[in-house]
Amino acid sequence: MATAFQKDLHTLAYRLADLCALAASTVEQAARALLEADQTLAGQVLEQAATVGALGAGCEEQACAMLALHAPRSDELRTVVVGIHLAADLTRMGDLGREVADRVRASPAPLVPLEARPVFARLGRSAAISGYELQKIIPEPDTARYGELNGAVDRIETDLQDLRTRVGGPEWTHGTRAGVDVVVLAGLFARFGLLAGAAARRIDHLLSGQGLRA
Repeated sequence: MATAFQKDLHTLAYRLADLCALAASTVEQAARALLEADQTLAGQVLEQAATVGALGAGCEEQACAMLALHAPRSDELRTVVVGIHLAADLTRMGDLGREVADRVRASPAPLVPLEARPVFARLGRSAAISGYELQKIIPEPDTARYGELNGAVDRIETDLQDLRTRVGGPEWTHGTRAGVDVVVLAGLFARFGLLAGAAARRIDHLLSGQGLRA
């Protein structure tokens, strides 16, 4: 029969998974707002990112309450601490979607030149995939899912490098300022993927493949 701590841990795991899905949706919609120069959608992304922040704080509060109420054993303590770190990671991932949306809202003109849009479409797709794969890993770690997540992160790095090469090449006609801006924007998607990968490794290393399960 599950203990009160185990029940709370189960609840925390699925709350974190839901939070991760929302963060992935935030970056996915931020990419769409960026590509379409859609300020209305960007405003919706800002609201969604605020929800990510509130839910992340709620997960951290639950985890801290578990430490105070249950006096967990060392292995249980480590699991809860991972949960606290995951909540912080996922909140930062939502913040990256917010940063993209902030830039869209602040610009009266499209931020991404036409020839760079396919790269950004791939960046947004891969970042979202990394988040959705992490969502699956949090409650139910699986080797295949790590592969999918790592593959998405690798594709982000490849596309980021491709963009840097384009911006630094003779065919880039939009000037240095625009080049810096698009590379900075692309870096936000790259940071999202890196955070997702780091969170997955945290689960793998600290929980020895058990995930946030009792």
